[in-house]
Amino acid sequence: DDESFNGEGEILTLSGYGLPNTGTTTITFSSVQINENANAFGNSCEISMGLDYLSVSGKIIYYKNGLPVSDGFISITEIDNLSNINSDISNEDGTFIVESLIDDKTYELLLEKDEYDGNLDDYFDGLSAVDASRIARHAGNLYNFSTKEKIAANVNFDYRCEDEYGNPTGDNESQCEFNWVPNIEAGDAVLVAKYAAGINPHLNQDEDGNEQCDPHWIFINPDMNLMIDNETCEDIPYEINLESSMSDLVFEGFRLGDVTGNWTAPLGRENDENIVENPIVEVEVGQIVKLPLYLPNKVEIEGLDFTIQFDPEVFTLIGFNNNNSILDKSTYNTIINNDTPGMFKLVSYANSVLVNDNGLLGYIKFKVIGNSSRWSSISINEMKINDIQEG
Repeated sequence: DDESFNGEGEILTLSGYGLPNTGTTTITFSSVQINENANAFGNSCEISMGLDYLSVSGKIIYYKNGLPVSDGFISITEIDNLSNINSDISNEDGTFIVESLIDDKTYELLLEKDEYDGNLDDYFDGLSAVDASRIARHAGNLYNFSTKEKIAANVNFDYRCEDEYGNPTGDNESQCEFNWVPNIEAGDAVLVAKYAAGINPHLNQDEDGNEQCDPHWIFINPDMNLMIDNETCEDIPYEINLESSMSDLVFEGFRLGDVTGNWTAPLGRENDENIVENPIVEVEVGQIVKLPLYLPNKVEIEGLDFTIQFDPEVFTLIGFNNNNSILDKSTYNTIINNDTPGMFKLVSYANSVLVNDNGLLGYIKFKVIGNSSRWSSISINEMKINDIQEG
């Protein structure tokens, strides 16, 4: 051709049709010569064919009251490409959305939630003496649980086979022809009480302090199936065959041990009605200080949570005594944690018939060992009866 081009601009358009298989491909101009000049260069481009990006959204609610569960971690992994992971964290409304998912793929969705609320070291997500009491009384056939409350109470993941009348058969899971259900025992109550008292660092641990299956939070998927294997303690993912965007998925969260359903309740005082001005007394080194714990209002007592703080350089803790108190030792288990200097924590819970009374709960005794400052205080940080600030 005698005609020639002079200048710059588009000199070639390449067109074609994508084959049925979807995905991405790269087209590269490996050799471009202009006027037989081999130093000319070309670019490459990446082409996506038939890819539709979808999303999966939903919310996490609490099993007991339907309130939103925030700070839940949601991860979605493509089964055929395990490196393709997308995630999100549920917000204060409990909602989440995971985007940039390729259509016509199969994914696995997993949920996790940390045991603590933020960075509060002593926040136990609503676990209290009341939870321990109800679990203990359920184990003694004195308190009824719903099916979901039994899941929350089974902190050690022990299961048993029951017949149609609720009686244990002794069969293992593979032999069980009836109902494979949580086996709630007094040991579950003890684990909750010791964890709430700060004695055990793990909610589920053996007698030597070794952590066992201890996820703290477990979940039920939209098909109402548990997302954890009670034998292996491995998460069971929720499988999604993604052909279009999905929304309105609802997952239920369980904070293990919380059978009362108050995991959102603050540990501090809920009101100031029972706060009185601290009395001031003069004491001398070597003197014994006896602090009475008194319940002013008559109430049916399920559990008592009590925390006191003091200066360990001024006071040494002698102990707690509930002789001649309204808390019958045969009815109430009492767990005490005094391992932390300057801190005393007590959890007492009913394991059988509840006491309905008011009056003396017991005495806590201190000995004055120092006078490093003119003033020193013994502060009651928490005194809850049935999860309500009293005393």
